[in-house]
Parts: sequence; C-alpha cells; structure tokens
Amino acid sequence: MHDPQRTTDAIVEAGRLALDFGRVDRITYHPDGLTPESDTDHTVMLGLIACAVAAQHFPLLDAGRIAQYALVHDLVEVYAGDTPTLRMPTPDAKAEKAAREHAAYERIVAQFGSTLPWLPLIIGEYEAKALPEARFVKALDKLLPKVTHMLNGAVTIQKQGMSRADLAARLDAQVGEMKAYAADFPELFDIYAVLAKRLLTMVPDLPAPPHRYPFGRPGWLGPDQDWPCSRCQQEVSSGELHDCKEQEQSDNGSLAPDQSRSGTAPNPPEVAQ
Repeated sequence: MHDPQRTTDAIVEAGRLALDFGRVDRITYHPDGLTPESDTDHTVMLGLIACAVAAQHFPLLDAGRIAQYALVHDLVEVYAGDTPTLRMPTPDAKAEKAAREHAAYERIVAQFGSTLPWLPLIIGEYEAKALPEARFVKALDKLLPKVTHMLNGAVTIQKQGMSRADLAARLDAQVGEMKAYAADFPELFDIYAVLAKRLLTMVPDLPAPPHRYPFGRPGWLGPDQDWPCSRCQQEVSSGELHDCKEQEQSDNGSLAPDQSRSGTAPNPPEVAQ
C-alpha cells in the first residue's frame, strides 16, 4: 500500500545519506594536491568511466547495471569510512575492514530495506560479484586511483613515503588480488599495466624528504615537463626533485608565497599521457 508520508521520510533519509557520502574523504587528492578526493568525486568518476569503457569495449555487458553498481559500490563508507589500501593491509586490517563494512551494510538494510529496498539490494549484488557487471566495476574501481595519482602529481604516494620499489610491489600484489575475481576481463589488466608504468615514472627511486616540493607542495613532475617551483621559482624539469632554499611551507605550517588561505595552489601541467 502506498504511504506518501513514509515514502517521503525515506527520500529525506536517502538525501541525508547522499550528502553524508560526499563528506567522506579518501586518501587521494584533486589535481591541486590539496583538496581531498571525496567518495562522491570518486563515484562520479567511476560511473562515467565504467559506462563509457563498457559501451566501447565490452558491449555485451549491461551498461545500466554497471551504472547502478558504480553508484553504490562505496556507499557503505558513509558509516564505515574509507580504508586506504595504497599500502598492503595486514590480514587483521582486512578482517576489521570487512567487519566494519558489513555492519554498515546491515545498517543500510535496516534503514531502507522496507522503504527503498533497491539500495541494499544493489549493494548486495555488487558485493556478491556473481554477475560480470559487478566484477567489471570492482576491477575498474582499482584502476582509478592510479588516474587520480597521476593527475595530482603523485602527492599521496609522496605523503605515504613510498619509493618506486614500494609502489611497484604493491601494484604487483593488487594485480594478483584482482585476478581472483576479474580474470575474465584481461583487457582491464592491459590498461592497468599501462597506468602502472606511467605512474611509476613519476615516483623517485627513493622517497623524498618532506621539504622537497616542486610547485610548493608534495608531488613530482611528470616526464618531459618543466615547471617553476612555486616557492623559489627555480625551474624544475623532467621529473626532477630539488632542495628548495625557501622554507615558507615548512613543518610550522606556514604557506608558500603564492598560496592563499583559501587552500589553493597553482596547478601543475597535466601529466603527458
């Protein structure tokens, strides 16, 4: 029986869920290297790219179902939070993440199971990975952080103190994890390999000290790029790091000369694809 009051209440709660989702920050950043990527930023990116790639290269997949899975794939993080996996998580950390996300899913079931049951239903289908569209979205989801890292100059990798060897080892391990559920999409592994190769060229052999910032912020230049350091204006080229003589953005939290209190910084040039 249709109950407009009850349905309206559920819509309001779904709206609250969506807004809360947008306040969950990930470990990655926008191209300015300062603005955290939110869960909604990531979800829109995945939905756009997954549908476009599927339509062009996997026409037998159901693009509508792909869009639905992409839309809800991280929704449990409203209550569970985002768990960074740039570094290999320990077995205990994996188990804790799974338990936290299952509890979040049960909360969504309790909240919407009788009023807007599509929400928990599609989340459950995605997590089950029984359908090829779910496995496709799950695998493509693992590619997109590489895109974000490339666009922001690998700032998150630098903040984590990862060397090129550290990152290469983690990427290799992730490929193994993906093969457990997405081996029927070898084309995605080909794309993953290209992204990984490009990203690794942006990361030094050894992690840099925190004060060595091209652009006056953590990050590295991509191949064949020239850009003046925003602190000392020294020209830095070809992915080079340099010891900046200026210390305006040191550990005391002061700002570089061309940064404003609004938290913005000059964008580096786009990474050559």
